[in-house]
Formats: sequence, C-alpha cells, structure tokens
Amino acid sequence: MSGHQFTRPGQVEPGRPAPDACMVCGQPETAHRPAPAGPFDTEREARAAAHAAVPPDAGWSILSAAGNRQLLGRALEDAGVLMGRYDDRIAEWLTRWEDAAVAVIAGWVQRARGLAPADLALILAALDDAAEARRERTEGNCADCARLDLDGSGLAASLCPDHQADTEAAAAYTALRARLDGAS
Repeated sequence: MSGHQFTRPGQVEPGRPAPDACMVCGQPETAHRPAPAGPFDTEREARAAAHAAVPPDAGWSILSAAGNRQLLGRALEDAGVLMGRYDDRIAEWLTRWEDAAVAVIAGWVQRARGLAPADLALILAALDDAAEARRERTEGNCADCARLDLDGSGLAASLCPDHQADTEAAAAYTALRARLDGAS
C-alpha cells in the first residue's frame, strides 16, 4: 500500500510498461495485491484467497514455496512488521507449508494490523486532499495577511493566524500521511 497508483486501460501514459502498471514503481498491479485477510471457514476459502493474491505457477494448482514466500512476505510488509534474521528463518520454514495454511497465517497478520489495505488507501487519499485544500486556502493574501505586508512587496512577511493554522494543518496532514504510508 505504500503510495502505489495504477493506470487503467485507456489511461496508459507513453512509456508505461503495462496498462495495469504501478505509476510509482512500474510493477504490475498484481504485484501489489493485498495478502488475504480472511477469516476463513474452510481450506478451500483460504486456498482461493491465496491464489487470488498470488497466482500459482502455470500448470500448478498450489503455490510453490516462492509463491508462499511472496504471500507471507506481502502480509508482513503490508503490516509494517520488522524482521530479524531468526524471524526470516521461521518465515522461510513456513513457506514450505500448504498455501492454504500460509494464507491463514497471512490473514492473521493482516487482521491484527487493524486497517484493511483499501481503508488505508482511502485515508491516505483523504489526507492528500485535506493537505491540498489547506494549502489552497493560503494562496493569495487576505485582508489580515495584507496588513502584515511590512516591506510593501505585496507579499505578507508572515501569515495571518487563520492562514498560519492552515499551513500548519497541511504540514501535519502531510507528515501523518508519510508516517502511515511508511508503516503500511
């Protein structure tokens, strides 16, 4: 979820590698599918969720260890889990399990995280919109800002209290967005 944006058919820019390419990193959208969240009532549900997130290799009906690694790694990365060497060793061991079991573990990680990837994306977009709206409010000088034009340049030496609050709020929204995006 880390700030990735995708083009859609008909919106492909020249030089884009694919119609579904991420506009940030260029990877296909399938590389950014969230890990399955569950909860799962059956092995079949868990396996279907795993395959929706990471399709099996051609000719296979189950995920390989590499596919399981991608599935579990995506869940851990999306949740912002920091991994040590022993953590990596255990994660590698888990990737040798059945894909349905790995999907359940990935689902636990996703559910424990608190926010679904789509919810986080919506919050990040809302913070972008709010910061932009606050910045737009400070464009041009209001009557109070004009009184602060100390050198006669037409530019206020400082902002009026309302516009200063808008500037500070925009900076706070941008900082929060960066923290949330970095934790995703």
